[in-house]
Amino acid sequence: SSHAVSTKEARALRRELTEVTGDRALAQRWVLAGLHDVEFAKQVRANRKLEYETVEHAASIGTALRNLSTASTRITQLVASLRAYARPDGDPVTDVDLHQSIEDTLQLIAHKLRGVEVKRDFAELPHVTCTPGQIAQVWTNLISNAAEAIEESGKGSTITIRTCAPKPGWVRVEVIDDGPGIPLERIDKLFEPRFTTKNGEVRFGMGIGLSICRGIVSAHHGTIELTSSTNGTCATVGLPIDGPHTHDEGDTP
Repeated sequence: SSHAVSTKEARALRRELTEVTGDRALAQRWVLAGLHDVEFAKQVRANRKLEYETVEHAASIGTALRNLSTASTRITQLVASLRAYARPDGDPVTDVDLHQSIEDTLQLIAHKLRGVEVKRDFAELPHVTCTPGQIAQVWTNLISNAAEAIEESGKGSTITIRTCAPKPGWVRVEVIDDGPGIPLERIDKLFEPRFTTKNGEVRFGMGIGLSICRGIVSAHHGTIELTSSTNGTCATVGLPIDGPHTHDEGDTP
């Protein structure tokens, strides 16, 4: 058995394996190698043709191979997720799956989402014409902002990503966090690019990311807005499915 064990479980296993093997250091190595079956250790003790060290080496190889496999799978997923970012200033692409674009972003910023539950409320969406790298940048900024709001406040733990097709020719994506919310007087100023200094360190505020989002969404003839309450904040992006060049900017979802 090589499932992950808690610190408390590992301590108990070390104690039991030490009793069976008579070797505390060996017991520790067995636990690290992924050997967590005390009954198996007793069988090895009873089998004169099998040594503890031999079993340990075999298990270590298996654990190393599993770790390599996990790492290579993760790298493959990350490389696949980078496809949208490969040409951020390229020409618009037709038939883009926004749900895949969102999933790619979630893969790439997974390190920012530790301890955050991401809920997907995905409707059936038509594919759109857009510049994928730029749209992916919008999701990156909005989801990162939501994660930071949750982390800095200590309130809330969930980001909901909701999609719908509100009317023909349009799609809508909402990124919703259950953080502390943004005071009403600050909402209108949030899209202003600004930076602050804290402890001598220059910090770029949320407005940098949001102003980039607004520029990208505007270039796609879409809309972006923030609404907030004490229950959290919702960023809403509306995009025309026929792309950045052919849509009447006056028409909004």
